[in-house]
Amino acid sequence: MSIFIDDHLPVVKYNGLITKKPIKALQILYVPQVLGTAAVQNLDPTLGSLMTLVPTQNMTINALSVPAGQELYLVVTTSGTTSYTLTFGTSFKTTAPLSTGVVSGKVFTLKFISDGLNFNEVARTTAM
Repeated sequence: MSIFIDDHLPVVKYNGLITKKPIKALQILYVPQVLGTAAVQNLDPTLGSLMTLVPTQNMTINALSVPAGQELYLVVTTSGTTSYTLTFGTSFKTTAPLSTGVVSGKVFTLKFISDGLNFNEVARTTAM
C-alpha cells in the first residue's frame, strides 16, 4: 500500500521498514554485495550498504567513494583454521584491524557511517 505525501514520493513498507525511498533504492540497500578474495578489496558503496566477505588471506579493504550519511554494514564469515587480518585502508576510520581467529564458521559484523570523507566505525561484534 502506498500513501502519497506533499513531496509526491510514496510512503512504502518494505521488509518491516517504512520509508519514502523508492523500492529500487531499498532493494539495492539490502541485497548483499559479495566481496572477492583478493588481498585488496575495493568496495563500491554506491552498489549497496550490505557487504559480505569470507577471507582466505590477509586483506585490505578500501572504499571507492564515501557518500555522505550512508551506512555501511560488513559481515565477515571465517573459513578454515587460519586467522586472517583485515585492515581498513582508504576512506575508513576504525578502532583496529580485525583478526578473524582460528575457528571456522564464526561471524563478525561491523557498522560504519559516512561523514562524506570517511566511513567511521560505529560498532563491531566479537566472533559469534
